[in-house]
Amino acid sequence: MNCNVNDMRVLHVSDIINQASSYVNRWIPILSHAGVSLRETITVAVRSQSGVERLASEQVHIVAPLNVDKDLFQQAYKLGLIDAFAYNEIIRFYDSPQEWTRLYLSEANLEQFDDWDPVKKERLNFFRKNDIYQLKTEFPWFFNGGV
Repeated sequence: MNCNVNDMRVLHVSDIINQASSYVNRWIPILSHAGVSLRETITVAVRSQSGVERLASEQVHIVAPLNVDKDLFQQAYKLGLIDAFAYNEIIRFYDSPQEWTRLYLSEANLEQFDDWDPVKKERLNFFRKNDIYQLKTEFPWFFNGGV
């Protein structure tokens, strides 16, 4: 079967946009290679401004009814939907993902890696491979395969 998709436009539908890595690393290149233009995405929620910026640089317009940001979590905390610990962790991450990650790695028990679910393992491996916060020199045991 030969399906001619050249010059087609597609609408991507997703559950959430974080860093937009799946768009930039997978969807946009795959579709572009097939001759298809991805110029709009509908998502349930946007969680990260950096994901919005990455998609804007790729000329992809985002339609999202929910922006997951510090204000949303403050409302959730005030309504009793999350406790103080969760709220403070979330705010720390929003304030500085690098500092939050630094603290996480310094306290992480990676000896239990084999017991983690596949999604958590995949995220950890992606983080290790890409060192998005440039922490390799501080945590060589982690980035050089310490688990």
